[in-house]
Amino acid sequence: MIRPATLADASAIVAIYNPYVATTTITFEEALVSADEMEQRIRAVTATLPWYVYEMNGQIVGYAYATPWRARSAYRLSVETTV
Repeated sequence: MIRPATLADASAIVAIYNPYVATTTITFEEALVSADEMEQRIRAVTATLPWYVYEMNGQIVGYAYATPWRARSAYRLSVETTV
């Protein structure tokens, strides 16, 4: 089931995300992300754009969200996606 993410999903999202931080270079993160930090990110994104989770058998197994692409006015309708 795909549904909007909530702050309560932060720990599950971190569990998916942090192995990529720890073992790859694809995230451009240099340190593991805490559940509190992820809550802040969810809160910031969902103030204006969507963040979804994919839940299977009661467990979050994936997520997707959009963030603004650039701050300049010409880009105001452009977003970057993370899946």
